[in-house]
Amino acid sequence: MSTRPELKNEALGMLRGKWTQPVVAALIVTLVSGVTQGGSQTQLPSFITIGFLVALLIAENLQYGFSVGMLRFNRGRENTVNEMISAGFKEDYGRVLGIMLLGTVYILLWCLLLIIPGIIKAYAFSMAPYIAEDNP
Repeated sequence: MSTRPELKNEALGMLRGKWTQPVVAALIVTLVSGVTQGGSQTQLPSFITIGFLVALLIAENLQYGFSVGMLRFNRGRENTVNEMISAGFKEDYGRVLGIMLLGTVYILLWCLLLIIPGIIKAYAFSMAPYIAEDNP
């Protein structure tokens, strides 16, 4: 088992000279996710707002693409920023949307039960993009 300093040095070695691509991709995903989670300022119920629909159709796949792009980057594959954030759209869009949406619904249902089980399931379902990448 590796120690923390060994893992840190390994991660810094992977990023040496390649900082811009992961940082720019992370900023783009953060900005788009933050904007879509803000919702719309209309008087409609929150589940009908434009922000919710955009978050449903775009942000979930964008987050999946970022997760998969970073996994590929960690495994040594050279990615551009476009490849890092668009993997959720280029690959099977419906499958990716289903995986992310189903995980969100399950987390919501577990949170209705109690908060702590919801947190545990959110942690468990956070690994879904990585599992879907390795086992399509």
